Amino acid sequence: MSSLVINWFKYASRDLKMAQLSLASGKDYKNISAFHSQQCAEKAIKGFLAYHKVRFSKTHDLIQLSTEVASVDLKLSKLILKSKGLSDFAVIYRYPSAQDQEIPMKIVKL
Repeated sequence: MSSLVINWFKYASRDLKMAQLSLASGKDYKNISAFHSQQCAEKAIKGFLAYHKVRFSKTHDLIQLSTEVASVDLKLSKLILKSKGLSDFAVIYRYPSAQDQEIPMKIVKL
């Protein structure tokens, strides 16, 4: 496996850990957890695409990435579409204006 692919998955793993740690810190950190959850999914998908030598666009949009995954694995592409709501967390919830955007805990814990 190439170092690029390994790095995509390493960074995805770190984002997953940060999502878990921030969520465990309480509801005041759920925006941070949501952001890192999205980042984990995005980087894991990009790692998958890199492994399969599929070129992908520079995007945070999981729907767009799922269409690129479909060229390799249609079943996985459909699973990714179920988490399309995560795409919003890439941008909305990482800036101070996010405090005006309430995230229900049930969404963060998905």
